[in-house]
Amino acid sequence: MPTGATNLFGLTQFDGQTSFFNATSTILPETAGWGVLVGFGAFFAIVTSLLVWFDVKFAGHVLSSENFQVSR
Repeated sequence: MPTGATNLFGLTQFDGQTSFFNATSTILPETAGWGVLVGFGAFFAIVTSLLVWFDVKFAGHVLSSENFQVSR
C-alpha cells in the first residue's frame, strides 16, 4: 500500500493501484460513446425546437428581439 494511504474498509484487491478502472478495457466502444453524445444532443435540440414551435403555433407567442430586451 502507498505510504500515507489507509484502507478503511479492509479491501486489499485495490492496494497499490491508482485507478479502479483497467486502462485496457472499456465498458462501451468509443463509437457508442460518440453515438450517445451526438444522439442525446440531437434529441434534446429537436425536442426544444418542437416545444418552441408548439408555443408559437398554438399559444400565439411571438418571438422577437423584444424577448431579450425586456424582462417580465
